[in-house]
Amino acid sequence: MHVAAGDGDGFCYVRKASQSSSNLNEGGGDREGDVQAAETAAATISAGDAFQEVCFTGSFNGSDAFDAGIFAIRIEANL
Repeated sequence: MHVAAGDGDGFCYVRKASQSSSNLNEGGGDREGDVQAAETAAATISAGDAFQEVCFTGSFNGSDAFDAGIFAIRIEANL
């Protein structure tokens, strides 16, 4: 993400849609300029649920996230 001057910091986190108050992992930095905000998480989700990536900065001076998205692999198994 690009953190604009005056925004101070930028972070992203991954969470389950059904547990919006519980973050699985967070990435980012306490600086302005280009900040890598990559997260890695392994989690089990049930049918009908989803992962969400949420990004934010310390203010509203024109920061932006680019190439953002979630890559997920689903493996079903009967053990």
